[in-house]
Amino acid sequence: TNPGSIDIYFGGVMRNTCENLTRLGNECILLTAIGQDVYGLKMKESLESLGAVVISPESKLPTSSYLSVNNFNHEMEYAISVISLKQGAGRKFICEAISPVKVLKFKKHLKEITLLKCNIHEAQSLININLIEKDLVGGLLAKGIKSVVVSNRNNDIYYGLNSRDIGKVHVNEIKEFENTNGCGDALFSGLIDYLLEGKSLKEAIEFGNEMSAITLMTKCATSEEISKLKYEHTRNWKKPQKNNDIWNYFK
Repeated sequence: TNPGSIDIYFGGVMRNTCENLTRLGNECILLTAIGQDVYGLKMKESLESLGAVVISPESKLPTSSYLSVNNFNHEMEYAISVISLKQGAGRKFICEAISPVKVLKFKKHLKEITLLKCNIHEAQSLININLIEKDLVGGLLAKGIKSVVVSNRNNDIYYGLNSRDIGKVHVNEIKEFENTNGCGDALFSGLIDYLLEGKSLKEAIEFGNEMSAITLMTKCATSEEISKLKYEHTRNWKKPQKNNDIWNYFK
């Protein structure tokens, strides 16, 4: 055995995204598979207490779980995912890669994806292990994805839209933090929130990056501090700004 500490928190990419979006003031419905065990019931209760609606079929199977083994720098070294419940699949438009293995499920459907958010390892898994961020964005756009966002730890975030110029958003290095789990989910949440508000893709990435930096400072996969970013949503996406290309993909 090895010395360390064990903490239990609620997680899951879409659960984290749902919590983050709800804390920002969005009305969210999470359609998912949750067991009737204590973990599943408590997880549902925690989201509902924030105002989210959780819909799940009844099942006697246990709630899926995920074990992350972090090193002394608070970064994940290994992870194990136990998935007893599986959700029904439908067409995907706004996609979070989740992992280098799971993102391969998108490979046959890249032309159907409106927005793909992934990290460098997930992007490399899809097209080429030797490419860097900028080239990965270009390669994924060439595959037919309408817009792509590629992150790489504390390095700049690269993005591309509809096979046009590739840009980047600067990321300030944070040397002291608690946990990297959930940071990508926070970035994804910010993307969704700002794009639905009619913001540009660059603005959405900047907001998501701000949420990610906040999430770094908690041991959980989500942070209560996200609520401080809550604002009055105008839902300008119903009347999009001129030249806001990303809107065309949300119609």
